[in-house]
Amino acid sequence: MNQSTIFDLTLGPTLASQEKHRKLAANGAIAATGSLLLFLASRMSVEIGPVPVTMQSLAVILMALVLGPKRAMAAASLYFIECWAIPGFSARPMILTGGYVLGFIAAAAVAGHLYRLGHGRTWAKALFASAAANLVIFAVGLPWLALSLGLTHAWEFGGKPFVVAELVKIVAGVVLLRSLTAAARSLNSGRI
Repeated sequence: MNQSTIFDLTLGPTLASQEKHRKLAANGAIAATGSLLLFLASRMSVEIGPVPVTMQSLAVILMALVLGPKRAMAAASLYFIECWAIPGFSARPMILTGGYVLGFIAAAAVAGHLYRLGHGRTWAKALFASAAANLVIFAVGLPWLALSLGLTHAWEFGGKPFVVAELVKIVAGVVLLRSLTAAARSLNSGRI
């Protein structure tokens, strides 16, 4: 047995274990930071009824596009748990808005997956990925709200008022994403 074999046998598993723990800690920190971002985005709101217009859908979609679906889903999942577990963490009663918050998890998966497939490379594809993710949020949030308010009131208070606001946030998010992507490319190529 040579010296490197002894090293591999004694330190190899320890180094691999340390790397695994480092990655786990890094991903945990990313999820916690993403959850904090969603919390802060929930506080940027316009009160229009039982469900306010917030910046959360924009935040969750941008997280998915930047961090990827798994990390963004972890952040949205942590946020969902915190909203239920920590009194006052959610700006609104989860009995009304919980479906939208739950929808953030699925929206992160959709936006992140579509972006990984190349739906961020062009304006049209990025708009499609963002719009698809927003539809997922509504597909989960509206039925949840309908359990408390009925379908007609759920649409009146939790759907219809958000159409224009969500379209504006989709376009703003794509402009921001495409601008940051272009700036990063320029920075990496040495043009900036």
